[in-house]
Amino acid sequence: MPKYLALFLLLSLSSIAIRAQQAAPNSDENTKNPISATYPALTADGTRACRRDLNSKTPPAGWPRMQKGTLPPTVLYIPKAPLSDEALAYIKEYRIKDFSAISLVSMTVDEKGKPQDICIVKEAGYGLDRKAFEAVEKYRFKSATLNGKPVSLRVDAEVRFPPD
Repeated sequence: MPKYLALFLLLSLSSIAIRAQQAAPNSDENTKNPISATYPALTADGTRACRRDLNSKTPPAGWPRMQKGTLPPTVLYIPKAPLSDEALAYIKEYRIKDFSAISLVSMTVDEKGKPQDICIVKEAGYGLDRKAFEAVEKYRFKSATLNGKPVSLRVDAEVRFPPD
């Protein structure tokens, strides 16, 4: 009986080791570049949705984040996001006078001040997230700085509808 038990344990451990080796390349890729595995889901209108862990207060490991001595990016240009056709149809159909919605968008502002890795944290619906995404792609910033040198930094932006 002990021989069978030892054989069973040996086979179980070896199968666990094989599964761990097969899973390791994917986890290594994600730890090397967590941004590459960021967008497994889409919003209702087909725009990139942020990972659920981006909704937490602590960003995932590897994401650009604020450090002591970091000055945040400065806004240079923010175009207004227009209402989508779906939202206009909804407003007209239900005769809404004071329509308002907010799409929360997360992005990394790179060293050149351009938004990268854009995703939707909180959806507004009715095609507005797609319009918010398109508008955020056109945002321009003076990049964040750490000790006087430009650095990438992860920031969130609220895109309000209708635009002010």
